[in-house]
Amino acid sequence: MIALRSRVTWLCYGASLIIFIVVFIVGRAIVKSYPSGYVTLSFYITVATAFISALTLGMWGNSLKWLYPVMVVAFAYLFYEAVLYSNWVYSYLHHNHGVNDISLVINWTFFYLLTAFTFLGLIIGVVIKLITGKANTTL
Repeated sequence: MIALRSRVTWLCYGASLIIFIVVFIVGRAIVKSYPSGYVTLSFYITVATAFISALTLGMWGNSLKWLYPVMVVAFAYLFYEAVLYSNWVYSYLHHNHGVNDISLVINWTFFYLLTAFTFLGLIIGVVIKLITGKANTTL
């Protein structure tokens, strides 16, 4: 059982890492031709990945689950920097949506929501683990 939990932990970390890197690299190419596409793509894929991985880590109760939010925040910072310093994204948001302070938009998207979904996934996973653990002990 411990070996299975270890595999699940490394699968969650590895899959998240690969998905975040691919989204970051692909997004860097997208941002020049379609700026809002980078933000949208990065947001949906990274948030879904972080939530599902955090939920899985929470349910399996591995010792490394506390490190997962640190990894997510590190990648959120990469996305934030990539978008924040992109003239294409600023021009798109400024001219099409009237955004003057792009850092507020990107900060909200990549730091707050990504971190919130990661902790939400961990909390839900731990609650599910507690509920199913208590259900199994009463039988």
